[in-house]
Amino acid sequence: MTSIVTKVRHLLYRLPVPPQQPGRLNVLLITNSKKNQGWYRDNELIRLTNGVRIAEDFPWDRYGWDVRRAIEAIYGSGGPDVVYLHYNRAFSHRILGMDKLEMPKVGFVGDPQDFITAGEKYETKLNWMREAGFDAYMTIAPQANWMVRQGLQDAAMPIINSHLAVDIDVFHDMKRRRDHDIGSFGAHTDAKYPFRIQVRDFLLAQDDYSFNRKQRVGRGGNDASRFARELNRYVSCFTCASAFGYTVAKYYEVPACGTLLFGEHTCFLDEFGYRDGVNFVEVAPGDFKDKFHYYLREISPEERRRIAEAGRELVLSRHTWKHRAAGIVAGFEEVVAGNTNRVEINP
Repeated sequence: MTSIVTKVRHLLYRLPVPPQQPGRLNVLLITNSKKNQGWYRDNELIRLTNGVRIAEDFPWDRYGWDVRRAIEAIYGSGGPDVVYLHYNRAFSHRILGMDKLEMPKVGFVGDPQDFITAGEKYETKLNWMREAGFDAYMTIAPQANWMVRQGLQDAAMPIINSHLAVDIDVFHDMKRRRDHDIGSFGAHTDAKYPFRIQVRDFLLAQDDYSFNRKQRVGRGGNDASRFARELNRYVSCFTCASAFGYTVAKYYEVPACGTLLFGEHTCFLDEFGYRDGVNFVEVAPGDFKDKFHYYLREISPEERRRIAEAGRELVLSRHTWKHRAAGIVAGFEEVVAGNTNRVEINP
């Protein structure tokens, strides 16, 4: 049931006006309004295209949740070159008519394992995405593309490969006093984050290092600005790659803030320019305690800052959304041109 507040917001909602810069791709982004990693990625995509973003605050009920009617209201008799949808469990499954759209459609996959995980919420997502009839998907972890294809039962589904990154206007060194030794944040589900749980159990049992008692930063999910401010309070921060070996967002967010990164190895770290003891510290379940002690207690603060600064420079030079977005747009252009005969699209 739609609340009175939501109804008022919908009445006051002003439809976006599509930009008209010649030579640029017309992209409709259906995403969410939470200012997390996806928000800042979409900002760059909009900057490089004639991009329009609509989210859960769009008055979907005014158009019967029919995406075709929403597009007509925004574009009139025309339409975008491509529709890009970042699935949101709160509302995406209510959208109708995706399979009836004539323009190409790209679906974003932030959690490939959702496509092979049992459970009602996962099945709702998978069934909706199957029925939407996407022409291609975009993922953050090429090594997990098989999960998407297996769930969709489509071995030839084209996938645009794009890794995560950061917005450096959000994640940067704020020159705050770093009054905590180490942070370890995020979800702690047994099946997905066993290494993270191991590290947290260790931190809770010791009294040598000051660390975060709360697993999450604030309420309401992943707010990038809040997390960046929190990271600036820490000398170092740990992240794991999850049970699936993903190079998660913290591999970029932590060093971007000038915070020393303790990170588990992933298959892409060498390719991405990460060097153990040079611009981050590689840790594993068998050595993280020794690594924590050495880098937080034995080396000089100057040497520790040098490594952290080298990590920050690496992210600034290679792993921002300004670096990634151009490749994503190139992938969209391949889909619009019908060049989806290549199963893996590496723009």
